[in-house]
Amino acid sequence: MSSGRGISPESSTEEPERSGPKGRIIALCRHEQAGALPHYDLLLGPEETGFGDDEPVLESWRLARDLRELQPGAMMMIESIGLHRGLYARLEAPRELSQGRGSVSPVASGRALVSSMDGEIRELRIAWSDGTQETFELKTASDGACQLGRPADRA
Repeated sequence: MSSGRGISPESSTEEPERSGPKGRIIALCRHEQAGALPHYDLLLGPEETGFGDDEPVLESWRLARDLRELQPGAMMMIESIGLHRGLYARLEAPRELSQGRGSVSPVASGRALVSSMDGEIRELRIAWSDGTQETFELKTASDGACQLGRPADRA
């Protein structure tokens, strides 16, 4: 019953790479807190995937809305909020935060291929776990201001 796609000791080392997901782990969580407007946290893992739940390794940004709702050519200002612990990239259920910081709920997760377009812009090619694939541009200016956009459709 072999499909011919299995690997044997003689097989190329490329086969295992094709069998697993590619790119950095990425997650989108909704953050709700009493007395504040709900927002989304975009979390991007490091190149290395073997990080622990308590390690502060996730690049993180606060978004006013779900990035998947951006139309082609649209941009939004986002806020870099420092490194978050690895567990937030693997959330499977809502989590109450300590010290009255509200709760976070997972919205979407997947893998992102990240490439630098120039010194300030990174392209994020995301394959969400539901099968949706999207591309975004993340721009960080020299003053730290950040923008996230969906590139305009290319004819």
